[in-house]
Amino acid sequence: LKVHDNGKTDFDHGIYLGSHNNLIENSSFYNNAGWGIQKYPAGDNNIIRNNKIYNNARDGFRGVGIGMYGGTDNLVEGNTVYGNKDGISAQYGERNLTLSNNTIYNNSGYGIYSEAPNTTLRDNKVSQNGKDFGGTTITAPVESPPVPAPTPTPIPTPIQTPSYTSLYSSTSPVVDGNLIEYASAPRLTVNSPIGGVGTYRLLWDNSNLYVAAEVTDIQLNANVLTRDGSLWNDDSIELLFDTLSNKGASLQADDYKFFANLRNIQHDSRGGSASYNTNFTSAVRLQGTLNQSNDLDTGYTMEIKIPWSAMDLTGPPVAGSSMGFDLSFNDNYNGVRNQKSWANTTGGGLNDPDGFGRIIFSATTITPTFLPQDLNQDGKVNLEDVLLLISDFGKTSGFKSVHDLNQDGLINILDVLELTRRWNQ
Repeated sequence: LKVHDNGKTDFDHGIYLGSHNNLIENSSFYNNAGWGIQKYPAGDNNIIRNNKIYNNARDGFRGVGIGMYGGTDNLVEGNTVYGNKDGISAQYGERNLTLSNNTIYNNSGYGIYSEAPNTTLRDNKVSQNGKDFGGTTITAPVESPPVPAPTPTPIPTPIQTPSYTSLYSSTSPVVDGNLIEYASAPRLTVNSPIGGVGTYRLLWDNSNLYVAAEVTDIQLNANVLTRDGSLWNDDSIELLFDTLSNKGASLQADDYKFFANLRNIQHDSRGGSASYNTNFTSAVRLQGTLNQSNDLDTGYTMEIKIPWSAMDLTGPPVAGSSMGFDLSFNDNYNGVRNQKSWANTTGGGLNDPDGFGRIIFSATTITPTFLPQDLNQDGKVNLEDVLLLISDFGKTSGFKSVHDLNQDGLINILDVLELTRRWNQ
């Protein structure tokens, strides 16, 4: 169990315990605003054993690693406690407390502070704190003989959660694999372990989230043909969302996945279950040939539109809010899957929302860019644009200025040729 980054004041703790006969074991408590573990105002016969409690007291700088307040016959044993205000504190009616085999160091206040009657200290390693021992029931270290100070375990540098800011789109992009509408959107980049590069841009509006991917890949592969198949084994894009931002240790009911491979086969899931099916839109354009290993491909573009309702949201996010987010660049090369995520590059793997980054929904609005030849701004240059141009053909005045593509003051065959330069783009 990992309990971390909780709270905004020093009254917010990792675990707040107030009952009897509990076991807290083999867990980590870190970066919480207040205490790592606080037992208050009562609680008898509890065992806190073999945990790692560090870098708490994030706000207010009062937080203790382990606070034992009120209760009797409790055992704190085998824990590693560092980087807090006090390491272990016992006060406010606590009695008959046993502290055994704990390693306590680099806390800014006391290593061990006790006002609890009948406190028993046994084989603790206490060093390099502001003061190693204090309180009315502890006047000196009772370990015999004194234990040399251990070599401190380096305090890990807090990992910054990566974030991406998605701008609000005033016009809904057309989902066709042409990414011109995303030209002004911020980009994020993920590098494949075998050399490919994925560049991703996201926009949002009141109805949908839009994702654009531009990927370099010298070998395009996709074999899965059925919806909700194992698309992670193909060249594909995998999008993950933790809608409640609760950073679970595994996928929960508020966590959603959306995939598409190079055959535009889709996969969606909720809480890790592919039995969940919803509607989202995707489009793919290939620069190369699919499943031909004897030639050299260039890459592909992919575009995905995910309605907010597909994540069981009743409406769009509030501008300025965020949610947990990650994406994976899945790259199949010579039948071997290579996978690299944007945010969850360490720790428990891609399906661990605890390692997701976050997407911030900005109120900053952009108007998607369209090609000049896309006269009706539907995201592609095709026959409909030719018909619009012909409606002004031969005119030297009174025509729509956007139809004069070469800007020579008349609508003629040169404008038609200029339009066909971007045909089907």
